[in-house]
Amino acid sequence: QLPDDPDMPELEDITYSDDEDDVGAEADFNNLETCMTVSPIPTTRVHKDHPVTQITSDLSSATQTRSMTRVAKDQSGLSQIYNDDFYTCMFACFLSQEEPKRVHQALTDPSWIEAMQEELFQFEMQKVWVLVDLPYGKRAIGTKWVFMNKKDERGIVVTNKARLVAQGHT
Repeated sequence: QLPDDPDMPELEDITYSDDEDDVGAEADFNNLETCMTVSPIPTTRVHKDHPVTQITSDLSSATQTRSMTRVAKDQSGLSQIYNDDFYTCMFACFLSQEEPKRVHQALTDPSWIEAMQEELFQFEMQKVWVLVDLPYGKRAIGTKWVFMNKKDERGIVVTNKARLVAQGHT
């Protein structure tokens, strides 16, 4: 049955009453049926406020919570994908395994270019460095890029780090 089906009964609204006659009243369980028939076939529950176009899962499947979905993934062997080691190895594929000695070597590798841009961005964000015109008669402070691979305890490269340092300033 679909929610647009005219034969489908509307869901009941639950109402609460603070009428003095209802407060403290007890339900009479003697008039309830002692036996009820339950269908062995799981039925699909569709909330009346959600149109069929917004339902992303299969209508014939039973309702699942997030924890039920997580258990299903663990049982199907997919839990190994959601592992820190997996992500470490996956990101290592996108990082350079070699440390360049010169800037022109680093500029040939996208991971080192990104590391250099991150260092310059940090200078800008922290307002550490301001580029100005060189005053007449003064010498510029030299800079040098230092490139390092940061590794975890197993020796796997986890980050390419580029540092721009002052060179020969006393």
